[in-house]
Amino acid sequence: MSAQIPKYSDLLLPTLRAVSELGGSGSISEIVAKVIKLEEFTEEQQDILHNGGPETKIGYRVAWARTYLKFFGLLTNSARGVWAITEAGDQFLNDPTTSDDDRTAQLLRMKAEKLREAAQERASRGATPEPPVRPAEAEDADEVDELDAVDASSSWKERLIATLTSESFSPAQFERLAQRLLREADFESVTVTGRSGDQGIDGIGIYRLGLLSFPVYFQCKRYKG
Repeated sequence: MSAQIPKYSDLLLPTLRAVSELGGSGSISEIVAKVIKLEEFTEEQQDILHNGGPETKIGYRVAWARTYLKFFGLLTNSARGVWAITEAGDQFLNDPTTSDDDRTAQLLRMKAEKLREAAQERASRGATPEPPVRPAEAEDADEVDELDAVDASSSWKERLIATLTSESFSPAQFERLAQRLLREADFESVTVTGRSGDQGIDGIGIYRLGLLSFPVYFQCKRYKG
């Protein structure tokens, strides 16, 4: 009997949790690897290809999950393929009054509502109902990198400096920002290893250059004055 892969709707919550546990952001490969670890998929499951490859069935269904989570406003992504949890996604995942069963049920209701809305919209145009989104990466030509969408005026720089120097912006948040920036710069497997307040190495990432890969250690220091 062949190994079974959960439906993408069953991977919505694990995918959201994977991004959160990666530090709030992650590349596509990092997210898939984290979902595999969280769901304890077997080697046999991981080897199943979608339509003969090259993408795996797990990777394909995680792509669907990411797409719908973005549609719900719980995830966002940049043109470089880095996905990040939104404030709404963080609140959804960490609400102490809600269980995982409740979260899963809520995600399925959100999915059903979006599909119903899309079907109604297409029916009003006389078209055949179909899913509202496609599990592809950055296919929409109108999708704009969130980093490029910032106002070009100096005001955004002032707001950024104010945020980074704010007492409410913790050292841990600063490390997560550095982690996200490295991912946007094509680093993989970016991990924060240090603790806030230390004076040593705070994290490590892998930078790939063609067939070669290099471990890169980074420090996140934010000094007053």
